[in-house]
Amino acid sequence: MSNATGERTFSTKGRTVKAKTFPLIPPGNHKGTMGADATIGKSDKPDAVPYVNVSFEVEGTAASDGGKNQRVFHMLFLSVLAGKDGEINTERNGGIVELAQALNTDLDDCPIVEKTVQDTEGNDVKLEYLDPKYVAEWVKSFSGSELAFRIKTEKGTGGYPDKSKIQKFLLPAE
Repeated sequence: MSNATGERTFSTKGRTVKAKTFPLIPPGNHKGTMGADATIGKSDKPDAVPYVNVSFEVEGTAASDGGKNQRVFHMLFLSVLAGKDGEINTERNGGIVELAQALNTDLDDCPIVEKTVQDTEGNDVKLEYLDPKYVAEWVKSFSGSELAFRIKTEKGTGGYPDKSKIQKFLLPAE
């Protein structure tokens, strides 16, 4: 008697995609845990500054008992030059300075990258930003750290749905 089984195959023919929708995280103050997934991203523009993307697990957001909590993804902007409003990205709400304060630590000796690139019109643009590899490794070193943050709902654009976003990191109670 043989224990052989027939060959199994799969086809996409006639199947439909079932889009998963996630409920928005209620706006307000939440506690969460920093993920280990710090990645470096950059817009397609030639004069874009890289950023570090990291996720946070938000406590109390599981759809059912024993289920997984939702995650919120956050971009840490790295430019150390003042924007059009005179503010520096690293010092804004939700920035690297506020994240370090919420973790009750400091980001020390981070190299600053300086380069001149051309924008889409061919004009020289000077960029100065924190080394994204250094920042990503620093963020990863806090994987699993608990902290508090305020979440807001950001309206979707370009056909994308609304999303939950970290508005600011909250400082630990002193």
